Amino acid sequence: MIALDFAQAKTTHLIWLTKLQSYLDGKDGLTEDQIISPHSCDLGKWLDTEGKMKYSGLVEMQELEKAHDDLHATGAMIIKFNDAKDEAMVQKYFLDLIAISQKVLSSLDILERKISQPQ
Repeated sequence: MIALDFAQAKTTHLIWLTKLQSYLDGKDGLTEDQIISPHSCDLGKWLDTEGKMKYSGLVEMQELEKAHDDLHATGAMIIKFNDAKDEAMVQKYFLDLIAISQKVLSSLDILERKISQPQ
């Protein structure tokens, strides 16, 4: 089972954003699969395993999953418009991605508080 270190998950998420920018800049960064698939990143792997097994009934977990899925769906749009050389749309979706990223980080904080409370 994959345990989640919430602080590390947030740091890894921020690194993912930096790597996405590197990808867009034509440098080494993420693969398209790591951008598009919500199951390929570390957080996605945790959500699919321990997260789902232990916390799927929590509203906070469902909100995190939704934000995480939205993040990768937006990443897919960024790839689509980047491939089409439509810089304006890439920038639009990248701004959307930043907002969704904040939701992922916030959802991680909320879930961490929820599951660390005594039951």
